[in-house]
Amino acid sequence: MSNILFNRNVYVTFGPIRQLSLVENTFILSGTLPLNIIGGWDSISVANLGWPFVGINNPQKDNRGFSGLRVSFDIKKTLGQTENDANIEIYNVSKDSYKLLQQINETYIIQLSTGYGDLIDTIFTGNIENSYYYREKSSWILNIKGKDGQELIQDSIINKLYRAGFDLKSALLDMIKTANVLPKGAYDNAKKWIENKISLGTKTQNGLTISGRLIDEINKLLSEVGASLSIQDEKAQIIYNNSNNEDNIFLISPSSGLIGSPRDKGIEEGLEFKCLLIPKLKPGSLVKIESNTINGYYRIDNIIYKGDTHENTWECNCEATKPTNIITDLPIIKYYNNIEIEKELNLSWRNLT
Repeated sequence: MSNILFNRNVYVTFGPIRQLSLVENTFILSGTLPLNIIGGWDSISVANLGWPFVGINNPQKDNRGFSGLRVSFDIKKTLGQTENDANIEIYNVSKDSYKLLQQINETYIIQLSTGYGDLIDTIFTGNIENSYYYREKSSWILNIKGKDGQELIQDSIINKLYRAGFDLKSALLDMIKTANVLPKGAYDNAKKWIENKISLGTKTQNGLTISGRLIDEINKLLSEVGASLSIQDEKAQIIYNNSNNEDNIFLISPSSGLIGSPRDKGIEEGLEFKCLLIPKLKPGSLVKIESNTINGYYRIDNIIYKGDTHENTWECNCEATKPTNIITDLPIIKYYNNIEIEKELNLSWRNLT
């Protein structure tokens, strides 16, 4: 088995809706094991369990965890106004684990964090759409399909009337405040963006009757300032249509995870590229492509994360466009730039196609 598999880490947490806190990612270290405390786990409960780790967080019952299970995933995320999708499979489920995992259903949300060594980040948080068990040869497999943003997109409804000359900034903040079915913290980042980017006194000439999904109605108003909102890991993200988010710049090159050659699809459609899995890479992220054929800055519009703890799959498939107003005053991250990582990987990924 290639060394590329040895330090792949996957952490899956399930919890009842509203019990799994949707706060910013926080990690603590116990030896070399990064522990995600979002789901209510602490260093005592999981420090010695190892990876991959599957945990169930239920305030009504004892928290339980399992290690050593094979986990595969296929997660699709977009800057569009649709839900993000996850297909997650957990293999080698024993009879005892099977009984406990049977409690997982549509009343739960699922969170999947992954990465290399201690470079871990959450790549999916969302509702469980459905789950089922099936048998493949000698293994029982739990298949879980998740939707990120289902509640925020489909169930958050608003009905409002704004008179002619209303203030755009005040209206947007009011819409977020008064919408129904809005989980705590889901729009905190969006509120900060509106407060920092839109000036008071930005008036509209006409009145506006608002009735429908919150995300649609907010995007109608954001179009006035050339911005749009999407849902990423159950949180609202706003960026300008011709720009990128303000987190980091990711250097993607043959020496930092690029697999094969980027495919240029033209000025309008941008490009496609494949790289080793970078969990911090999100829709809206800015990447700096350095290759023999293409060089420059591009924004991630769509991304597919694919991984398997027991197979040779560990990658991101990205569609990106070239923004006209690039924010480049950001930290540059070369994710696979660690000598020890390259030694562990044995550089075998460079031969992947």
